[in-house]
Amino acid sequence: MASISGISCIFLPMPRKKLPSLIHLRLKKELLEKLDDFRFTHRFESRTETIHWLLEFALKQNPKPNK
Repeated sequence: MASISGISCIFLPMPRKKLPSLIHLRLKKELLEKLDDFRFTHRFESRTETIHWLLEFALKQNPKPNK
């Protein structure tokens, strides 16, 4: 506890921000070109934002992979 001008203060540590998970992704040149075309056509800020949007959209479709 610290005292500043007669006022008692308790300093608590700032909560740490939880960083998002990081993954590395390799794409064939053709797929990367399609991704970039989609990004620029729809004016996404970054490839990351584009990939997030596409993944969320795809997963909402409730896909059933053929095993």
